[in-house]
Amino acid sequence: VSTQSTWARKLAKGDIVTVDYNDIRDSRNNFTSEIRKAYGDNGLGVLVVRNVPRFAQRRERILKLAWQLANLPKETLLSLERPESFYSMGWSHGKEQFFGKYDTNKGSFYANPTVNNPEPGKLGVTNLPNIWPKATLPELEFAFMDAGGLVAQVGALLANHIDKYVKSIYPEYEDNKLYNIISNSQAHKGRLLHYFPITSQQLDELDDWCGWHNDHGSLTGLLPAMYINKDGEIVDFIDTEGGLFVQGRDGVLYKASIPKDGLAFQLGETMQIHSGGLLQATPHSVIASSKKLADTGISRNTLAVFLQPDFYHPMRPPREDSIKRVLAYQPPNIPRLSERWNPNQIFNEFAQTTFKSVSYTHLTLPTIYSV
Repeated sequence: VSTQSTWARKLAKGDIVTVDYNDIRDSRNNFTSEIRKAYGDNGLGVLVVRNVPRFAQRRERILKLAWQLANLPKETLLSLERPESFYSMGWSHGKEQFFGKYDTNKGSFYANPTVNNPEPGKLGVTNLPNIWPKATLPELEFAFMDAGGLVAQVGALLANHIDKYVKSIYPEYEDNKLYNIISNSQAHKGRLLHYFPITSQQLDELDDWCGWHNDHGSLTGLLPAMYINKDGEIVDFIDTEGGLFVQGRDGVLYKASIPKDGLAFQLGETMQIHSGGLLQATPHSVIASSKKLADTGISRNTLAVFLQPDFYHPMRPPREDSIKRVLAYQPPNIPRLSERWNPNQIFNEFAQTTFKSVSYTHLTLPTIYSV
């Protein structure tokens, strides 16, 4: 769906909430103000953690490998596809749809970032054992698990403070709920992304590198993008026009500029539900609007880590009368949450209805994943 054709494209620089890694390590610190500002009713749904140990080295290692992976021979990439997972494990290019339009602008490599082989009872169609290009790019496995594991570790520290805040408003909220999801789930999903270089002609036809959507998990960790030229060299490129944008409730598109040393966390719809609507997911997209990038051969590379419950986790809010708050605001450019979620679902069912609504409309999803 073209956002430019549906509402006026008003752009603004987003005020991103930032906290220090060393501060969130101490569970005694109070981050109520920061959490409310980032994830509350008027927040942009993004919070950045800075000064994470060895973050720069891990980011550079995995994102350079994103470029190398996408430039492997086609037959090698085809061998890494997992169609039985609906292309949500291994390599995926041109398989995903957003609102009926095939996405060929980026290549993705999916893997579980915390466990290579989930326990049999936690396996499912979209949560299969990881597959790696061991012969052609053997270093990918360690770099992916190392970076993804770091995201989960920092996400768990942040979750401690989110849990305390929600508990202070809803006493019925389960103790340490988000922390336990992030620490114990075997269904987390890492997505290594390579946005292919664009030409001037493509730019004229392309609204977004990634369609407008909400993340449906609990919390998404996002590494700041790295730009790499056609020779595989890192380029110090600052995209002032394109990149990650978030739509606020005021209809304005805010550019979410993540500092190079910052690990960003976006709130997902599952946590919106589990928090009784106290915290809100926000529509976001990667916009490819920079003329400076066209015809340069420069690609954009990043890693997103979707921290989410195991498939059978209940999707109930803290109390029944919070359902109204969960559904109080449903963005006009996102499939309505009220049509995808009900409090009797498990996470697996919620994920299925979400996939059907936006991403894989050309595929037939099973009624229940095999476990």
